[in-house]
Amino acid sequence: MEENDHPLIELLKGDLQIQAKEIWRKAKQYHGKQKGDNIQDTLHCLEVEKNIYKLITKNKNKKNLNQIDLFILSLAACLHDIGKMINENSVKNHGERSEEIIIKHYKELGLDKGQAHAVTYIVGVHHNKRLNELPEEPITIGSEEINIIDLSALFCLGDMLDTYYGRVSNIFLNSAYETKEIPGKSLGRQAIMGWYLDNKNRIIMQAAPDKNQFEAVTTLYNMLKEELFKISYYLQIHDYPFELGTPDI
Repeated sequence: MEENDHPLIELLKGDLQIQAKEIWRKAKQYHGKQKGDNIQDTLHCLEVEKNIYKLITKNKNKKNLNQIDLFILSLAACLHDIGKMINENSVKNHGERSEEIIIKHYKELGLDKGQAHAVTYIVGVHHNKRLNELPEEPITIGSEEINIIDLSALFCLGDMLDTYYGRVSNIFLNSAYETKEIPGKSLGRQAIMGWYLDNKNRIIMQAAPDKNQFEAVTTLYNMLKEELFKISYYLQIHDYPFELGTPDI
């Protein structure tokens, strides 16, 4: 991996940066086993980390996250989908399954106990979006305090926004594969080029659909709106982008 593959890690200093890079290295053994009908491996984890960095740096409401915040966000990106590695059924509750794996194996992954618990709070809700079940008071790691709802809302958004053509499994890009058989989410993702924040701090999905993809793009956009609604309250109160604008087609 290139150094700039990890924009959050590059903001870290000293021992935390060294530790984060080593955990990403060790986690590759899990990434290669993750299952699902979209790209779930290291590339997805890297894109989530990049999305979080972009949401922090491009946000009109500038926020200063400290070193431990950035560390926890990077490691959540690294480990959030490892619960998908058991079988296809584990995809349905993979947030909870990922929590279990991290807590069981945190030492061999290179986390300490406090770091592991902070990461699992975020990982556990990234799929079901039940942020209301998280601790309202800051959690501590030694002398550091973390607002876990703040970080979880940001993380969920970063994960949700990795929904572009790069996540579509190669099986759906095969010209022999019947369009009518491609899942709607994957068909829509084929047309999505990426996202940006407009001058009102709204999230704009940019798309270049073929004739047979317009309906799928609309469906995907509506799915994203539903997902965003689940966390928009928390995003808004913590000064992150919380609205989808009209797609840029």
